[in-house]
Formats: sequence, C-alpha cells, structure tokens
Amino acid sequence: MIGPFVVENASGLDESKYLNQFNIFPNPVSNLLDISVSFIHNMSSQVQVINGLGSNVMTKKYDGNISERLDVSRLPAGIYFLNVKGNNFNFARRFIVIR
Repeated sequence: MIGPFVVENASGLDESKYLNQFNIFPNPVSNLLDISVSFIHNMSSQVQVINGLGSNVMTKKYDGNISERLDVSRLPAGIYFLNVKGNNFNFARRFIVIR
C-alpha cells in the first residue's frame, strides 16, 4: 500500500525564480484564510480562489508582496485552489473549507 504523497512544482515552473514564500493558513479553514506571499522582485499579481468545479469565486489584485486575510466564511464546504498569477507565473495552493 502506498501512503499519501505531495505533488510539488506540478506546473513545471521553478517557483524559486519568483517567490521567497507562498503560505496559506489555517488549512482546513472555516472563516478567515491568511495568505502570505513574498516575491523575489517587486511584482504585480492577481489572486484567484477557484472552486472544485474550476469556477473563479473570488479575485483580488496586488502590487508587491501579499499579506492578506480573506473572508471565506460564505464559501460552501469543499476543496479550493488559491492561484497567484503574474505576467510570467501562475502558482497554486490547495485549501479546504470546512463547516
């Protein structure tokens, strides 16, 4: 039997060229999701929350590093992806909303 595993760098992009860190917590979350993203260079980005069906349920734009608390209390329970997109990159982290 094979145990759980983590897929890293599934996009084929080297995150270390763009990011110093990309963290989301707590995970699972019920109300407030903390996002912390610091870029190697000052970059503009867009953050999207994508639901399990691939629909965009939230979008915000940022200039530079991101330190934000997102209110996810109105989202139904399920698996979501937080995408951080810029001109040359698109990185994602999975999070779970619980009720």
